[in-house]
Amino acid sequence: MLKWWREYSFLLCLGISMIIVLVMGNGNLPVVNRDKEGQSSVFLQEETTFWEKAQQVDLAENLKVLKENILRTLAKAGVDNSFLKENAGVSEEEKKGELLWEQKEEKEEIIEEKINIKENEIEETAVIEQGEEKKKEEPTIFGSDSTYFQDALFLGDSRTEGLREYGDLGEAVVLANSGMSVYRLWKESFLVKGEKQTLEEVLNTNKFGKVYFMLGVNELGYDYEKTMERFRETLTKIEESQPHAFIFLQANLHVTDEKGKHSDIYNNDNINKMNQGLKELAEEKGYFYLDVNPLFDDEKGNLSKEYTVDQAHILGKYYGDWVNWILQYCVK
Repeated sequence: MLKWWREYSFLLCLGISMIIVLVMGNGNLPVVNRDKEGQSSVFLQEETTFWEKAQQVDLAENLKVLKENILRTLAKAGVDNSFLKENAGVSEEEKKGELLWEQKEEKEEIIEEKINIKENEIEETAVIEQGEEKKKEEPTIFGSDSTYFQDALFLGDSRTEGLREYGDLGEAVVLANSGMSVYRLWKESFLVKGEKQTLEEVLNTNKFGKVYFMLGVNELGYDYEKTMERFRETLTKIEESQPHAFIFLQANLHVTDEKGKHSDIYNNDNINKMNQGLKELAEEKGYFYLDVNPLFDDEKGNLSKEYTVDQAHILGKYYGDWVNWILQYCVK
């Protein structure tokens, strides 16, 4: 019995509400006739007391609200309520109002849908434009000649000195000394166009399109973490001074296997560790990483004896090959 009541109570309530609406639609509510002594002639003419009239108005208003709520609920649920409207005393004016209300809701839904579509279109356009912009910013790699170096700055040690003396770096500015390290780079003066200048002075008086950085071998005796932090600080300072320049981090040249065996510091294990740190820094900062070692290494990853005399630097005649290799990785 309780289960039946739970399942059909809603239908019973809805039926009672519909009966009330139908009764209401059959005409005005009956007016109570009372002919009481002491009532004024005004109340006798209206055939109702003041209190009874107020009760009728409240009841009529409540039934009207109930009727409107039932019709609106049925309309939202998709139930055909035309029969109820016709038999519940709904006036043409009320039907028109109900229609306008439904049209308003439908119009609001259409507007909301259009807004959502427009927002999606704007988001898609923004993603496309962002992708195209990113594509434009990605540099193109190409091969060139030494004219590519006319707005280039090279920073390094004796190996970079070899590039300047024996390779063709065109009009590049080269700041390099034997034994140079990141700890000395900002303190040293370099001969530039017949005049001694510090790195800071060179950066402040020139606008470079490329900066080639190759340091690390002379830092092998220092604390590794401290050295990497100095690299980061130096490169950040250069980047801030030359915001439009491409920065190339060059891997340090390997030494021969024989030299590595006789030194706990200057060996290829330590050089590879330094190069790996530079590579990770390049990936983090968006620089270019160039590793020329495969050009001069033997099958074991050591500097080949045929390219060197001192087991640490390549012969002068091979620096031209090194420069040509660099020129295969030009960017714009």
